[in-house]
Amino acid sequence: MRFRFASGAVHLLLLFVAVLVANATRLHSVTGPHIADVNVLLPPYMTYPVEYMLLGSDGCFKWSWDHHDMLSVQPEYNASSHCSTSARVKSIAPYSGRKETAIYATDVQTGLVIRCKVYIDRFSRIQIFHNSTNRTTQLTEFFG
Repeated sequence: MRFRFASGAVHLLLLFVAVLVANATRLHSVTGPHIADVNVLLPPYMTYPVEYMLLGSDGCFKWSWDHHDMLSVQPEYNASSHCSTSARVKSIAPYSGRKETAIYATDVQTGLVIRCKVYIDRFSRIQIFHNSTNRTTQLTEFFG
């Protein structure tokens, strides 16, 4: 059995497939200033504080944060360009229940502001779940 498509329908289908491929490509490539993590979980202040390195790329960042009584944020500077692309973050507040705050990375060139939510809470274990789906679609699935 053969299907006949009007030439307009074929062009429309090809355009649809092209848009799907373009959107899929755009989702996997990040351009411009960005930071690696937008959510971070930290333990409360302890005898030996846990420090987390918040990494940025493709930008020169100025760092700010909401609660100076909860977090310490120490920018790290690139020696050659005097730009900050990362910051060391640690909790300085003792435990008094779960807390939430934010760190802001502002790119000095574009003015783009990127927010990283920081949660401070006790935790006793970490489980990592990874689920990835990758499907290749071929035109034969559309045409039979």
